[in-house]
Amino acid sequence: RMDDLKELLSSVESEDPETESYERTETEHKLDVLERRIDDVLWHQRIGDDTTIDQVTIVGPPPANDTRRLEQTGNRVKVPAYVFAPAGLDPGQKRPVLVFAHGGVHANFDSAYANIVRELTGQGYIIIAPEYRGSTGYGQDHYELIDYGGREVDDTWAAREWVVEHHEAADPERVGVLGWSHGGLHALFNAFDHPEGYACSLYPIRATRSATCTRRSITSERPRRTIHR
Repeated sequence: RMDDLKELLSSVESEDPETESYERTETEHKLDVLERRIDDVLWHQRIGDDTTIDQVTIVGPPPANDTRRLEQTGNRVKVPAYVFAPAGLDPGQKRPVLVFAHGGVHANFDSAYANIVRELTGQGYIIIAPEYRGSTGYGQDHYELIDYGGREVDDTWAAREWVVEHHEAADPERVGVLGWSHGGLHALFNAFDHPEGYACSLYPIRATRSATCTRRSITSERPRRTIHR
């Protein structure tokens, strides 16, 4: 059971707050992989009746600080991603897209997001959720590639580029990006780096807590505005 796995995971983690870090043991990484695979089943149990769930692989830029890898031309990072869409979607009818970056720092897009995804797909949105470098559940190598606001953010942009190119119902003119906590950092940096690529962004991180809409609503033709709280 999931509870048993979490209890086992807790038993191998450090209990000394002064020694806690983002470093994980080989056993912890293996448990993360197992937990994620079980959670993939939970996704279908929780929202599979009215939402299609696909798992795809996109590619981000090469690692920032790995000289050996960079010497290999074109050695880009493979990034898993979830794609959610309303069941029975007519591919001829273009739908708005949301790029949804999970929080963390080290975490993944698990089925705890199911109620949010169900609500959004119920309103007609297509969602792509990248498991950017540093996400848990994909092994130690993927976990250790995180660069805290560097090329991991580019992985989220790569997800945006993938979905508008490969999902025939995705409307490239109506793409939003959102996330909170570390995912909010991804949304904020993506909005700064690629303002032309997003019609709307939501990044309720503590420093900004902002929603920005600058061209037009991703669900209508009404002018958008920037909202600060």
